[in-house]
Amino acid sequence: MEGYPSYRISKVGLGGLTAYLDGEYADEGLIANAASPGWVRTDMGGPNANRTPAEGADTPVWLSRFEPNNTGGRFWRDREPVKW
Repeated sequence: MEGYPSYRISKVGLGGLTAYLDGEYADEGLIANAASPGWVRTDMGGPNANRTPAEGADTPVWLSRFEPNNTGGRFWRDREPVKW
């Protein structure tokens, strides 16, 4: 994806915040992860998006069920960790 510097910088910020929260608070039981829902058919994504809202919500809901001492500090898509 070329261009869109503000979008790209916001992703770097999200990655940094996720890593910070995991490093700072994991010992206290916080599991900090980030997730991409993909291109979802919403008001923002528009009618041509390739994912339903349920498909976009799957990974964030799955992550919300992680128990203490589970994986943290990562970025996820389709229940798989991906590189920042």
